[in-house]
Amino acid sequence: MIQKIRKAAFAVSVAVTLVLPFQKTEAGIPIGHWRSHQAYSDATMSLKAFGQIFVLSDGSLYSYNPDDDAVFTYDKTSGLSDYQITTMAYCKAENSIILVYSNGNIDILYENGKLFNFTDLKNSTVIDKSVYQIKISGNIAYLSSGAGLVFFDLHRLEIKNTYKFNSPVKTFTLDGDSIFCATEKDGIMLGNINDNLLDRNNWKQFHSQRFIDFFTFDGELICRSYDKRVWKINRTNSTLHNIMDRVENICLTDDKMILLQDSIIHIYNSLDNYDSYKFQNFKINHLFFEKNSIWSSCGTDGLCQFELADNEYRCKKYRIMPNGPRRNLIHSVSWPETDKMLAVSGCQNYFGINYPGTVMIMENGKWKSFQDNINEITGLSYINLTEAAQDPQDRNHIFVGSARQGLYEFKNGSFHKLHTWDNSGLKNILEVRKYDYVSVSSLQYDNDGNLWMTNNEVDTIIKVLEPDGNWFGLYYKDIAGLPTFKQLRFGNNNLVWINSSRYIPGIVCIDTKGTIKNNKDDKIRFSGPVFVNQDGLTEEISDIFFYDFDLDGTMWIGTNKGIFILKNPDDFINTDKPVFERIKISRNDGSGLADYLLNGVLTTAIYIDQGNRKWIGTLSNGVFLLSPDGTEELEHFTTENSPLPSDNILSIMKNGLDGSVFFCTDKGIIEYGGTARDPENTLLDSSITVYPNPIMPDSEDMITVTGLTANSTIRFTGVTGNVLHIGRSNGGSYSWNLHDNRGNRLSSGIYYAIITDNENKKSVSISFTVIR
Repeated sequence: MIQKIRKAAFAVSVAVTLVLPFQKTEAGIPIGHWRSHQAYSDATMSLKAFGQIFVLSDGSLYSYNPDDDAVFTYDKTSGLSDYQITTMAYCKAENSIILVYSNGNIDILYENGKLFNFTDLKNSTVIDKSVYQIKISGNIAYLSSGAGLVFFDLHRLEIKNTYKFNSPVKTFTLDGDSIFCATEKDGIMLGNINDNLLDRNNWKQFHSQRFIDFFTFDGELICRSYDKRVWKINRTNSTLHNIMDRVENICLTDDKMILLQDSIIHIYNSLDNYDSYKFQNFKINHLFFEKNSIWSSCGTDGLCQFELADNEYRCKKYRIMPNGPRRNLIHSVSWPETDKMLAVSGCQNYFGINYPGTVMIMENGKWKSFQDNINEITGLSYINLTEAAQDPQDRNHIFVGSARQGLYEFKNGSFHKLHTWDNSGLKNILEVRKYDYVSVSSLQYDNDGNLWMTNNEVDTIIKVLEPDGNWFGLYYKDIAGLPTFKQLRFGNNNLVWINSSRYIPGIVCIDTKGTIKNNKDDKIRFSGPVFVNQDGLTEEISDIFFYDFDLDGTMWIGTNKGIFILKNPDDFINTDKPVFERIKISRNDGSGLADYLLNGVLTTAIYIDQGNRKWIGTLSNGVFLLSPDGTEELEHFTTENSPLPSDNILSIMKNGLDGSVFFCTDKGIIEYGGTARDPENTLLDSSITVYPNPIMPDSEDMITVTGLTANSTIRFTGVTGNVLHIGRSNGGSYSWNLHDNRGNRLSSGIYYAIITDNENKKSVSISFTVIR
């Protein structure tokens, strides 16, 4: 049972600084800092080091201390240099762990918490930077990789040699003066360390077969082939002698060779001396011995401990893992309740890419996953989920759209029903494999409890599921047959908005006249794929990723060409030639010229915070925070200057409890401690808070005032009334870095925040103390 889960913090030798205590918001997220939400649901490797057990799971790292059951997580927010670790190894000679990432980046982690980052392989021109396996001998780490066999000196922290071949090296072994490299295409290549092995002519083919594991044990060469057979190879003539078939995994630990075969574990002390035991039916990816136990990384069961009893290794502890989402790729998120995030994993299957379907909720900071063995029930692939919607009358009743299989219905986290072409109002795209071509997205409940959605690439795109289970469709010729819709939202005056994402991208507005079952009197306007801007210039759009309405009512539209805005969108339905404006950013170079905001940048997501600021997600350019009018760049977060897992942003959403913002990327989800809060309706002394108070010597220079009304003015003064700083609230809060207008840091003393509402009708004040 995991009793403690803490975030590990450590100093870093290169590129990353010591992680310090942060100022916390009311919900615990550091203001202006980050919290990672990585998946830990597939444990693939484990090792013992520093008196703990380190586990690699879903490309993320955590450690477990058997003495006190404490679990620590390690990620970029606490000092690691990257995400997606592919393999690791412990070096006893240097008492360090080498971590290798999917992009070739390398971290060396030490027991004292220091970390060395090595980027030469990552920054090299090598095309395949994959590292498949690490073996340690003395202080040398041997990396079997796409670049060849790489010798990394863990003492000098440098690459000593790289032996390149015609194809990647999958595994290798040292045998005296001989080096055996198992390559992907040319089988086993043999070289002598006394020769110049940088010259490929000094390597000879030892065996033509491909192997996935290769090592020496009991003085013999042992290998496992891709057909799960384990062999002993004769050094003289390279003939193979079979040891065992149907071997699922093979490990070397404490001078023992472990073969896992179905539910049997074979422990070899030598090739002629081994014992066999029953082993409980767990997926064993990697294991080692510690005292009288076997510790193993067991896939979805996490880290597990097994002990021998009655000739069987039985599980004593299992599912030792941090809490986190089921998967790292989260396609869509929403906050149906203040303290509840609803997330789905998938995509809209643009390019035939399939992602496993997963529905997850995060409630009160804890993640849970819905039932996901649905393919065993339906007989259909459970893939490519698009969006989820929670029943407003039942918080445990969830509908989820799929790009291929229709509409999934869940109750209390369990699969309830699949709505498809033959049991609902949904229609299939193709006549062949009908169940595999029912595309549903853009789920949204209206105020009457009707669930709206788009049934893509059929004649009647909009479908509605009533609370009593009845279905009806709304046919509109203008959008019939279009393939990909992303968002369906309800606006003012009975307006329904949708964006057609691609093929014929555009903005769709429907006036239902308040009679959703009678669409004969409806009015529809479709604008796209050509937009006309305020200068009368036409721009052809190939993809519309999002739209949203800001606090002033302006529609912001994200496209493959950047941002467009539609002012007075309520008039769009009656406008023959709508104008999609481009925001112009002056170059300020005396030329009088300007550039379009984010021109040519694929803008993929938006969140408009309580201060009307725009958080814009992009494809390959990270996240921008823009001023309310979009003319000022307040922040630009990328993987180079922040802990973002990826620069590819799929979705952005705010925490319902505080101002933190969630960024969903193709490599995981991360939370940023923002400063905007929901505004109060009335400015009251009893609602105003300031924190931290007092500001202690070890606190960060940041103070936050909450309980504000929208667009209120905050003046910070000293006891004599001298104004030190003036600001305007971001929704219901304002944060200040405790530096006055001249850039001077506040000294010890008592200070005041004087708040005036937007209409200058009411003012309140609150004091705070600074201690240096």
